[in-house]
Amino acid sequence: MPVGFSGFPVSVTQRKIPTNLFQASNDFCKTADANMPAVKWPMPSKNIDGRMEGTLETSWTEFWCLPLISNSSAVTYNGKIYIFGGLIRSNFYADNAPTNRMWVFDTNDGSITEVGIQPITARYHHAACVYDNKMWIFGGYNSSALSDLWSYDLITGDWIQRGVGSSCPARHRCGRNLVVVNGKILVYGGIDETGTTLGSIWQYDPLTDLWSGLDNGSVFPSNRRDHSSWGYNNKFYMAFGTNSGGSGLAECWEYDPASAGTKWTSIGATTTRSNAVAAMHDDGKVYFVGSGNHLMMNMTTKVWLTGCANYESGGEIAASYFNGRIYQFGMNVGYGRSMIEYLEIDEDRYYAITQEERVWGSRSNHQMCAYKGKIYVMGGRGTSRYNTEWSGGLFQDCTLYEFDTNTKKTKVVANGADNCEWGTMHAFNDKIFMFGGSGNGSRPTLTIRIFDLNTHQWAFLPMMPGGSIFHSSVLWNGVVYVHGGYEANTGSSNCLARMWAFDCTSMKWTKLADGPRMCYGHGAFAYNNKIYHSFGADASGSYSDNIFVYNILSDTWETITPYADATGSKPSGSRYAHEVFGWRNQMFICSGSGDRGDCWELNLNNMTWRQATGIFGTGPGRRSCYEDNVAYILGGRVLHYIPAPEVISRYS
Repeated sequence: MPVGFSGFPVSVTQRKIPTNLFQASNDFCKTADANMPAVKWPMPSKNIDGRMEGTLETSWTEFWCLPLISNSSAVTYNGKIYIFGGLIRSNFYADNAPTNRMWVFDTNDGSITEVGIQPITARYHHAACVYDNKMWIFGGYNSSALSDLWSYDLITGDWIQRGVGSSCPARHRCGRNLVVVNGKILVYGGIDETGTTLGSIWQYDPLTDLWSGLDNGSVFPSNRRDHSSWGYNNKFYMAFGTNSGGSGLAECWEYDPASAGTKWTSIGATTTRSNAVAAMHDDGKVYFVGSGNHLMMNMTTKVWLTGCANYESGGEIAASYFNGRIYQFGMNVGYGRSMIEYLEIDEDRYYAITQEERVWGSRSNHQMCAYKGKIYVMGGRGTSRYNTEWSGGLFQDCTLYEFDTNTKKTKVVANGADNCEWGTMHAFNDKIFMFGGSGNGSRPTLTIRIFDLNTHQWAFLPMMPGGSIFHSSVLWNGVVYVHGGYEANTGSSNCLARMWAFDCTSMKWTKLADGPRMCYGHGAFAYNNKIYHSFGADASGSYSDNIFVYNILSDTWETITPYADATGSKPSGSRYAHEVFGWRNQMFICSGSGDRGDCWELNLNNMTWRQATGIFGTGPGRRSCYEDNVAYILGGRVLHYIPAPEVISRYS
């Protein structure tokens, strides 16, 4: 194991995970997506409860994360792997959107850092290589095939467009790897802007800054796309791929640019393969990864061998070799993947490092709270092991997880409480309190589960009579206020208007005044001794645009209809299972049923709506927690009831 690799390799069931983190900051974030510009939210400057309010300027960045991505490129330089472009499919971005973002994976500690948006056209299915301390990017696809060549200086960070005075015909799906032979950069095949599958080979000369077509000779391979390409001993090699008719090709060819006679020589292959990435080992062996079991060819003997299967079948990955390992980034088995794994060549075994199946996994409808710089997560629904499709099953673990907001690390804190969904969670006085919800098989959860953060012991107390599922709750001055929902095993047609208070010190319940509306799936936020309840559905399935406000001091309710914004717009109240969080006197509402991806701000002083940047993805089941003017949002079902990867959004 390399020095400083901090515990890698890890087994399939013991994965050490950095965490997806989206952060909103008060200054310009160069890593914000082009589709997510910085937004200024002007607010009147005033003193509220002794705190000054002014303009909140928000933009979003991403840390410790490779999004759901496929069809990017990856190259290695000085122990770091540079991942560029690709198709992003994530709840924070448009489906299958090409990107021009770049990430750097450090093979020493397993961390991944976003470099940010790059000043070249977003693309996927492009080709890349490293040469002369630069990463070279060619072609690919956006709305059409691209023909531009760029170099990225890996020392200075400068981009320069190359070969402007001449051009290689536009193409994409042209082998993933640009190949350096005798100081020239070669590219073969692919698909042009008309959809024609190509069979030409071109070279770029960095000294003259010119492209030129090379001679195919009299014997040459058939036109193809999605092939593998690599270089060895000043020759260009190409294998596999798909022909113009869509058939896979079990071929391997050698091209010698210096030959005065035959240029191409067939050296055979054992199987068909498409979208496999060729990675050259130090010992003269080339490995092909992606699309099932990896293959290896000894470049001296030209003998083929088949290795172990990678974790998922499917191609369209990015891959790069370093120090006895081939690192793979993202996969496409129906959707892009945020997975990172590597092939330990000496062991002929794959290991997962981060991403797809994290410590706490993808989930929605879970319980979540923040306390002393930590985020605690438990329960909810999730995905099957490697499938991002909605599985419909409950998590079978009963595990409490802790995410450190400073170190960005996740760990298991405890096991022991029952798993459940649609409950609520709060932390107070070094204890975590979990209220109600529905357990496995929709069985009622009629207890408060209390976890002591000092002794790591669980205790159990009764919920209010009948329990509660799909309720709202807030913590205010050491008291948790639970409203609405419906009793276990009764269904949403028997939802409630009741309000109960649980004192986290005395551990006792108190019945409070019923609300004006029976509801479930609503949200709540506490501010200035009042609790603001939003939306949700009633027993008949009807919705309301009103805000129902409970006064903690007087034990009374009032119904308020907020004002629309300056354009006459306001959020639709026809939603439930949305997420609510707050910042000073602002209550934010986002997502919810109906695959909603909007976000709205309600000024609690003048009860006026304003639409915020819709960055939270779509669908219900997200959970949030709030601490020190920072709100964290995790999970949720997105993309038409596909659970989000475990993404924590941080809003400040």
